[in-house]
Amino acid sequence: MWASHAYAFNDPFEFRLKQSAIAKGIDIVRKQKPKFNIITNDELIRRATRRYESELRKMSVVCFTSKPDDILMWAHYADSYKGFCLGFRNKNDGQELSDLGIYKVNYHYEYAEKDFAKVWHKDGLASIIWTKFKAWEYESEFRRVMVHSEQLVDYPGSLNKIIFGLRTSFEDIQLVQTILKKHSNIEYLRIVPAEDEYELHIRGI
Repeated sequence: MWASHAYAFNDPFEFRLKQSAIAKGIDIVRKQKPKFNIITNDELIRRATRRYESELRKMSVVCFTSKPDDILMWAHYADSYKGFCLGFRNKNDGQELSDLGIYKVNYHYEYAEKDFAKVWHKDGLASIIWTKFKAWEYESEFRRVMVHSEQLVDYPGSLNKIIFGLRTSFEDIQLVQTILKKHSNIEYLRIVPAEDEYELHIRGI
């Protein structure tokens, strides 16, 4: 799986801190870096914000969802229904997603407060890594964040299903099945539109 930089995502607010010159913990920053005592709080907050965001931009992300039948996500992330969705099973039954470094995204209308006393704390600045604007809540996203640059990463568990889009070509379906023919435990499914309402259903092939 490909772990991508968050700034390449379709949401320009990814990994972006609140830009106002208001923050907690500035006194902690000054104690740690006495050289900053010669600049104003406003300037210090601006510099600290830019520095923190530059560190965040070095990270890479893999995104998951608990809603493989969402209409908008198939349009946005699966080449207008021509792609496919991978389903995984935990390597160890009962294993928590957090044990795999995967956490649920939180959705809010407002930015979290900036607190430079909790730089990498999950309840401090680092919470922006797993926070998005409320309008994205339909995605029901989970994400794994790596501290390294873009890279290939292992699956979070065993691949146990592939869901093809309603416009995935027969040739592409055959190609995927041929590549994975030695893996008999994989279930092949397909997205189909509901007959009488705006919904997608998942059916066996």
